[in-house]
Formats: sequence, C-alpha cells, structure tokens
Amino acid sequence: MLLRQRHQDLQGLGVQVVAISVDHVASLRVFDAALAQFPFPLAADWHRGICRAYGVLNEEAQAARRVLALYDGGAVLRAVVDPFDPAVPDQFAGLLAAARQM
Repeated sequence: MLLRQRHQDLQGLGVQVVAISVDHVASLRVFDAALAQFPFPLAADWHRGICRAYGVLNEEAQAARRVLALYDGGAVLRAVVDPFDPAVPDQFAGLLAAARQM
C-alpha cells in the first residue's frame, strides 16, 4: 500500500497520520494485525460521528469514502484527496506539496 510507504515522507514533514474507519475497534485490530500492520494509528468511528461531520459518510450504506485530508496545527484544512485510491501514486503529489508548505 502506497500510504504505508509514504508514511515516512509525511512524518519527515511533521505530519501525523491517523486512519479513521467506521468499523468497530475489534475489527480494526484484527485487520491491522492480519493484513495491514499500518505504521500509524487506526481510529474506530463506530458511531460514525466523525465521518458524518466531515461529509464522507454514505448514510444509506453506513460506509465512508476513502479520503485523505491534511490539516495544519491550527486545524486549517490544507489539502484533500477525495476520493482516495491507494493504488494511484500521483494522488500523493498535492498532499506532499501542501505538507511541505506548512
């Protein structure tokens, strides 16, 4: 997964990565241990409040779109990749450029 590979680049720019999922925390632990082993935390948004607040929740399906959002230390939105497809490497160019300017 490209996000895992680019995590070190983002950390070097002072970016803290947190993945948010509508799955239950137990499911995320199993997923991370068995398949992903992400180098960043996975947060469970089981009640879907975070995804709803950011406008990425599909209410009918109760699932969230994959989106990357970059916020600075003052909680100002600096860049968005929506939708995010982890198989498309060019999607990181704008995010990394915005992180370098912070």
